[in-house]
Amino acid sequence: DADEVTADFHAPVLKVMEHVAGRKFTAQDFDGWDIFGVLTKEQLDVVFDHMSQPGFAQTLNVAVGALDAVRELSKIGTVYMVSAPFTPSPTWSYDRTRWAYDRLGIPPDRVVMTSAKYRVHGRALID
Repeated sequence: DADEVTADFHAPVLKVMEHVAGRKFTAQDFDGWDIFGVLTKEQLDVVFDHMSQPGFAQTLNVAVGALDAVRELSKIGTVYMVSAPFTPSPTWSYDRTRWAYDRLGIPPDRVVMTSAKYRVHGRALID
């Protein structure tokens, strides 16, 4: 996966959410993995519009330890990144694929975009 496994997705998205909502969020505000449930429909539209801008996915920082983990895993097998597309963005898949190559060295032909991650088989899936 990418978000919160190899990419620091929450930090930049929470900044946008806090700006749009006019308040700070803490971990207690979220129920599970869905950080967007605290927003109104109108606020969510603004956040998604920001995330849909070309290049947004390429701006994410690498999660702490992710580059070392990918390097170590590459010593014992072929590493693929499986990431869900963000359909509101016309460039998300390209941007995420480019990010994986530029930041982690994962070639574009080893980035799989699917929301059906359960369909991907391998010796290990880190999500």
